[in-house]
Amino acid sequence: MSGIDSFLLSALDEVDAMLGMVTMTVSGQTFAVVIDDVTKSTIGDDVGLTAEYDVIACAQPSDVTNPKNLVNKRCTVDGSEYRINQVRVGTIAVHFILTDINK
Repeated sequence: MSGIDSFLLSALDEVDAMLGMVTMTVSGQTFAVVIDDVTKSTIGDDVGLTAEYDVIACAQPSDVTNPKNLVNKRCTVDGSEYRINQVRVGTIAVHFILTDINK
């Protein structure tokens, strides 16, 4: 682990508070996330234009139990419903790539 990783891990609560946290609930777990990106763009596929993704939410790794098992689960983030399309687990954050619940 790099020195930057160690520094960020020791200061995650302060960093998250500065970025602004909201609540994410999924499979009986509730934890704070920071919204990293929101988009409304579309891409073409076999059924026409669909949303690429809607939201990327970042959580602290220590706050989430078995994040990779949450793929394809429904979740609520700050009162809005999404489906977890992809999960990326890193040293500093767990990134949840969220899409429309109807996908």
